[in-house]
Amino acid sequence: YVDGLFTGKFARWFAASTNASISGDFPVGKGSICKNARVEFTTAPTKGGTLTAEFIATAPGTGGMPLTDGAVTLNNDANDGFWRIDNDTITGGNYTISITDSGIVNAQTLATLRLIKRPSNTTNWTLDGVAGTNTGTLLKPTVVRTGVAGFSEFAIAGGSDNLLPSTSMTLRGDKAGNSNQFNWAVLNEISVKGYELQRSADSRNFEAVIFVNAKGSGTNAGTVIYNYADNSSIYNDGYYRLKQVSKDGNIAYSNVVLIKGLKVNNVTLGNVFPNPTRDVINMIVASPKSGSVVVTITDMSGKLINRQTKSVATGDNTLSMNVNTLAAGNYLLSVIDLAGKKSNVVSFVKTN
Repeated sequence: YVDGLFTGKFARWFAASTNASISGDFPVGKGSICKNARVEFTTAPTKGGTLTAEFIATAPGTGGMPLTDGAVTLNNDANDGFWRIDNDTITGGNYTISITDSGIVNAQTLATLRLIKRPSNTTNWTLDGVAGTNTGTLLKPTVVRTGVAGFSEFAIAGGSDNLLPSTSMTLRGDKAGNSNQFNWAVLNEISVKGYELQRSADSRNFEAVIFVNAKGSGTNAGTVIYNYADNSSIYNDGYYRLKQVSKDGNIAYSNVVLIKGLKVNNVTLGNVFPNPTRDVINMIVASPKSGSVVVTITDMSGKLINRQTKSVATGDNTLSMNVNTLAAGNYLLSVIDLAGKKSNVVSFVKTN
């Protein structure tokens, strides 16, 4: 909390009655920029309680778009973040929500900005209630939605007359065999260095999977499509997002997608890296239970070259073997569990 601004969560009590004006303010934001959210109950809830709001400085993504609100078609949103409002015990009631976004970029038509809503960051955006009368300026608009019920996440959206993000990213992912297949569409790239695909087990703590360089010079009009296959998580559920890195060092994040892990009944061999390799080959091995497995390397004719016993835990395991003494050429990797069941076979290339 600094100078009247909460950069984390802010909670306040609402009685089982209507309220107005600053009694429903949530002065949340990031850094020194306030992005106030105001909740005004126009129909009283049947039970009071606490609402807790925060501003999350992560690009909200465009899942579920385009959305049509009367004559306005929404196909992008402000990518500097979104608002989350959690409810503990408030029951019933309808409200007007007014969000003031200081520091918004590329808003061009105040009247056609809209508030959109979704249950969580792994679901699509929808429309709830009716558009109200927006106020303020293009640099500091207050966007209003009336007749709203229930609380979740909110963002500011626009259409062709409000190209809110300098770059809009939409990440999509699906399970395909032992691989997680990703593609992302980027609208109007401007001086982009590239995209870091990140993975998390809990949707909060993310780690890098790979960095993909932007196409061409990194400045591309229209829509650019990128693709990547991640084989490093077979057994476990994975949350994924993109970290966009601009050439000037600015960072933006995409929507988050969840890919469910496979139910692994037998030991399974996933990603093998680096491939080609000179010294060490790493592999992702998914096991239905803890214990030991035997990793084998054969030549392309099936002749056994090397075998090693490795310990594994239930789920995904990263195992390594030293291959620096192998002659240059093509080889096959497989894994055998203690019951003698053999995994799928993956090839790799050994270089000098």
